[in-house]
Amino acid sequence: MITLFLLALSLLGIDVVDFMKAMGETTRPAASIKVGSLQEKLMTDTMRVVTKNLKLIAFIYIPFQAFSSRFIFFGNAGYNFIEHCVLPLSLQGHIYWLSIASAMIFKIFGSFVFNFAVLLISLVYIPFGYMKFFSNQHKVKSFLKGLGIYISAQLLFSLLVVIIVAILLFTDSQFYET
Repeated sequence: MITLFLLALSLLGIDVVDFMKAMGETTRPAASIKVGSLQEKLMTDTMRVVTKNLKLIAFIYIPFQAFSSRFIFFGNAGYNFIEHCVLPLSLQGHIYWLSIASAMIFKIFGSFVFNFAVLLISLVYIPFGYMKFFSNQHKVKSFLKGLGIYISAQLLFSLLVVIIVAILLFTDSQFYET
């Protein structure tokens, strides 16, 4: 599905980097980053790495949801780790349809206006998917567990990214030389 998303961006004539920057500006004010600062360089380098490896990053995120599902929330469901990967793959694929719609809105209006809506829909849709899949439990309990899976996977993935960035910062002498 990520490939279809990237294809849609290409067909719409949208540069992935511009799209990601516009998306990022909806969550943080652009004026908060000083031009020429270390933060700007780090953000630019991170954006470049993310856009070059978007498929890989989207694929790497799935095991974090599966880990949360299998070992934290639905461990007694009787499914192995690989089986817990199926639902997040399907749900994330559906979320990319929203990303394609937001790319169309970006193309038409020139600004990214759909980021918060995609986040809210994801916060409801992913737990809803877990509620429907694990129907042997009470619906509210399964929904809340699905929400916990989404949040814990985001936190675990963010922790991994922070660790990787910290390692890169400490091993790259240009960041800490004066």
